[in-house]
Amino acid sequence: MKKIILLLSLILVLSTFAYAADESSVADALSNIVDSIDSYDDIFIVYGDNAAEQDNLGALMISDIFKIIDEDKGRAPYIKKASEVNNLQNQHLILVGGPCANQISEKITDEAGYNCHDWKFRSGESVIKTFKNGQKIVFLVAGTSMSDTWKISKSIRRYKKSNKLKSSNEVVFETPAQGKCGNDICETKENDDNCPNDCSNEGSIQLTSGLEVKRFDISGDYIAFEASGSYGSSPDIFVYNLKTQKQTKIGKGDFPKIDGNNVVFTGRQAISGSNSDWPTVSLYSIPNQKITVLANAELKTYYLSPNIHGNNVIWEKYNEKYEDRDKPYGLYHYHIDSKDTQLLTDIERNKYLDFDIFKDNIAYEDEGNVYLFNIKDKQKKKITSAEERQAFPVLYKDTVAWVDGRGAAEGERWIYLYDIPADKESKLPIEDYESGPGFSTISFQDNQIIWTDYRNNNGDIYFYDIDRNIERRITISSANQGDGKLGRDYAVWITTKNNDQDLYALKLS
Repeated sequence: MKKIILLLSLILVLSTFAYAADESSVADALSNIVDSIDSYDDIFIVYGDNAAEQDNLGALMISDIFKIIDEDKGRAPYIKKASEVNNLQNQHLILVGGPCANQISEKITDEAGYNCHDWKFRSGESVIKTFKNGQKIVFLVAGTSMSDTWKISKSIRRYKKSNKLKSSNEVVFETPAQGKCGNDICETKENDDNCPNDCSNEGSIQLTSGLEVKRFDISGDYIAFEASGSYGSSPDIFVYNLKTQKQTKIGKGDFPKIDGNNVVFTGRQAISGSNSDWPTVSLYSIPNQKITVLANAELKTYYLSPNIHGNNVIWEKYNEKYEDRDKPYGLYHYHIDSKDTQLLTDIERNKYLDFDIFKDNIAYEDEGNVYLFNIKDKQKKKITSAEERQAFPVLYKDTVAWVDGRGAAEGERWIYLYDIPADKESKLPIEDYESGPGFSTISFQDNQIIWTDYRNNNGDIYFYDIDRNIERRITISSANQGDGKLGRDYAVWITTKNNDQDLYALKLS
């Protein structure tokens, strides 16, 4: 039986170094660490190289806890794999995963009477124990199973209020029967409304399997996504219901966007005089399960990047017949109630172009700069003018956000905000935004932003709360996570693993 530890694990592993039991309680030891350091650089959180995903998530949760305890100490503690820790005597160590899951835990816990082959705890039990490491402290958080480890990690959040954690340097927890509320352990029969502290951020959920997801969008409880079809065919468009966890195939096409109960995408339509199907702009009503074609297919005409907000639908149109024009691309608008279609403006369209819409405002990138266009007054405004590229603008209410290469080192990017009424630009104070080989998309809602970040050598999803000035890493995995988007209650992203691209979601507390 595989045994796994979930929480704190970071330690120097030298065969000559002795680890003594810490006489302080778990709660006191945590308080002593926070009070004694100037920066969270003095703490390492370590999980096993081959640990289960739950151990990674446990390490992430612990890291977030430290950031909430004292934001003034800078970034959250470093999270590392066991093989990445060379000198274990310089930092406080938090070991996530037991002797069977974490090679550093294996060496340390064996000296303290714990070992993988003679684990003294039963199924459903987990332990948190503290050790002295010279002038530093080591924490071990471990469960008999990976589920036990994951569940116990959440108890650290309330260490100042927990009588158990205040009373001893070794605390054993037992997973209670399902449905018990208020114990910091989320069980499948608990209701989020009844146990909001137990059942928040329980972990990511895999939504699709083997569909090769390419693009997606989220609104409320619905996700619209595009997945590869059979060889030589157009991609399929699906709608996924987060409440029922069911998906429905609605047609073939590309570029799905969703707002409320409506999905807009580029569909396919046969036309006379052509052996190929050509793109349309199509609208799918989720309640009516009906597709309406907003722009019919035309020979040598392409519709790209449709988007929707309320009754406003926009798209880019390109016609090869006009390729000799200076501006062969056009930005079009369709009003769902009036059914009127109009050309809003010509656009340059270099190789970069992306649209977002909120009410009557449209933000888009053209020739590496961000523009704002108002549907009602037909006014276009260039809101960036730096030499470096500004990319992937997104709108929420009266604010535009985008990815910016201005003044950053090679490979680094920043996120900028633009307040439309105030005509004011600001830079988001994120830690180190490493966008990897190119620019990555962002998502913006309710003054919260998520993006893909490569600072840990693979794609992870990061989250920033503008109102609270808190930055969080919400995925930890050796796989690549990308194209993160924020919905009302969920963060959703694409995970690339074993040549599959599937959707994952995390419920936000």
